[in-house]
Amino acid sequence: MRRQQFSTGAGPLSWNVTTGLDADHLDALVASVHAELRAVPDGPSPERLRALGLYKSVVPVLFLLRQNPVQEATAELFGISQATVSRRWTHCFPWSEKP
Repeated sequence: MRRQQFSTGAGPLSWNVTTGLDADHLDALVASVHAELRAVPDGPSPERLRALGLYKSVVPVLFLLRQNPVQEATAELFGISQATVSRRWTHCFPWSEKP
């Protein structure tokens, strides 16, 4: 897997600040998410997240979990749409939608 970096006008975002994880722990988590997505037969495949890639799909979800901002703010910060944030939340954290 290739580690990706987000960038804002002020410079690249730090993985540690946005997710609470250092690069090695983030790598391990993304690998685990990849394996989990692969294990669900009728679930979303990691390849379907190709527009952003798996890293750029997992990091906003971690940011939402750690900082608890609204999805619109997360979208603005990461330079993606709110709809994309919502889809990534559902794909990377699917049990959040279950009762």
